[in-house]
Amino acid sequence: PMADEMPMAVSGDLKTATLSSQGIGSTDITITGNTKVEPEPIPDPVVTNNITGASETHTKDGDTALTINLTSTKMMRNVTVGYTNTSGETVSLPVTVTPDIKPERVESSATVALTDVDFHVAVVLSGEAKDAIGTTFTLSGCKASTEPPYIFLGEPLSLTLTADEGNEFADPSKVYYEFEGAFSGGENHPFTIAEDKLTATATIVTNTDIIYNTHLIVIAEAQQK
Repeated sequence: PMADEMPMAVSGDLKTATLSSQGIGSTDITITGNTKVEPEPIPDPVVTNNITGASETHTKDGDTALTINLTSTKMMRNVTVGYTNTSGETVSLPVTVTPDIKPERVESSATVALTDVDFHVAVVLSGEAKDAIGTTFTLSGCKASTEPPYIFLGEPLSLTLTADEGNEFADPSKVYYEFEGAFSGGENHPFTIAEDKLTATATIVTNTDIIYNTHLIVIAEAQQK
């Protein structure tokens, strides 16, 4: 005799199938159909922050996109983000840090937007955060070899000032640097002026304690010969 085929009722979540035994006249029952393996659920991302002195928060968007925010009351540098992408490749990217130059110190922040992260592997942040202070250059008739917007405490800065054509550093009292800070002492530190009075040099050394140095001011004036 031909076998009767009776459909089973499948639940909305596709996880169970049922059939009432009412009206079935045989104990020889064969169940046929197909099943599939459910994909492993995507875990929440894990971000390991190895930057001492920096705080991290993050948000995810879907199963592979991740936005990381970093903030610090110090200046972050050499920041990188390492992760495994959805192709299984290990990726390391530099992170752009934005300074926030305040009167008493330099703070910083950074935002990292990743779109292809494998959330099964931790995302790792590396770098450092170090005390830094802002700078102000007030130059007249001369130029500086460099004018960094901030400097890190405890790291010497070598500066060379060059008089504009036709000018010279005739008055040493108008070529100096000083620090602002609660305990800076308000001293003027003179540059060393060359014999020909066309250049002036200094190696600026900060105190490593932020309360002694909160801002660097460089003042230099070269007059017409």
